[in-house]
Amino acid sequence: QLLSAQEKAQLKELVTTMSTYNLNYSLDKSQGLESLQSSSSFKLEPGVEVLVEYEGKTKKQPYNISNTQKTMLSNEIKREMRKKLYQSQVEQAPIPTSPPPQVSKPLPSPSSPPKKQEIKLAPKKEIVLDTSSLKDFFGRPIVK
Repeated sequence: QLLSAQEKAQLKELVTTMSTYNLNYSLDKSQGLESLQSSSSFKLEPGVEVLVEYEGKTKKQPYNISNTQKTMLSNEIKREMRKKLYQSQVEQAPIPTSPPPQVSKPLPSPSSPPKKQEIKLAPKKEIVLDTSSLKDFFGRPIVK
């Protein structure tokens, strides 16, 4: 609802590319607890910026995106990876070659009424309590 069709397509392409290369944003744990309380910062895992540094090349500032956008990207990438994992599990699942054997039971004929089962109750026994030997939780005799 908040994104246009073009933005959704770009987001989907970015998520697909990042999940293909196993890239994701994660919370930067190197800054300690103080920074997490004030504002959290994300870093790209694995750190690709180290791989693209060359001698004599000036360090360019990468696109700055907000932590909200990085959080959204991280969640979408995780969802995409779970979907790929599920699809690979479904593809690897063994396909049954023959249907399971079915046990056939004779069906009752519609003309004969179903049999009624009688339930026999056990005779009631009267329970007599010996009130002289009643004790409380701690084992003390109960006095009425």
